[in-house]
Amino acid sequence: MTKKYLWLLIVSVFISATSYGQLTQGKMALTTNGSGIGASYALANNMRLNAGVDLSFQENYTRFGVNGSLWLYRDIAADLAGYFGGGFGFTSMSYTNSSTNSFHLNAVYGAEYWLSPMFSVNVDLGADIQLSPDFGLSFMSEGGLSWWFK
Repeated sequence: MTKKYLWLLIVSVFISATSYGQLTQGKMALTTNGSGIGASYALANNMRLNAGVDLSFQENYTRFGVNGSLWLYRDIAADLAGYFGGGFGFTSMSYTNSSTNSFHLNAVYGAEYWLSPMFSVNVDLGADIQLSPDFGLSFMSEGGLSWWFK
């Protein structure tokens, strides 16, 4: 099983090393962050649309969420860009004897660094507003990895 993952990594690096450059209109990515996976699409050279799914299992609950966001970029250096954006999400929490669903809005500010023409890492800080069932405000920090291709 480990050999399969190693081959997948080698093939991914080979493909990415022979492909395209940084964020440009029309590029797509597979993304990871915290407990989720997702996809991104570059709507323009400085605009990224994200969609993702989060799933986590804990001892006393299971969490499932879907989210979407839009990030606007500003170049800082050759391989570094800052971004800000906003998004929305839906989360379902299932406990042993009950469950709850909530809707969220969020705002983020972060930076993305390009490790190679096809791989980038990002970190961001943000605020999350829970709209239902109860209103709430929380602050978050998150990081992720993106594999860009066309």
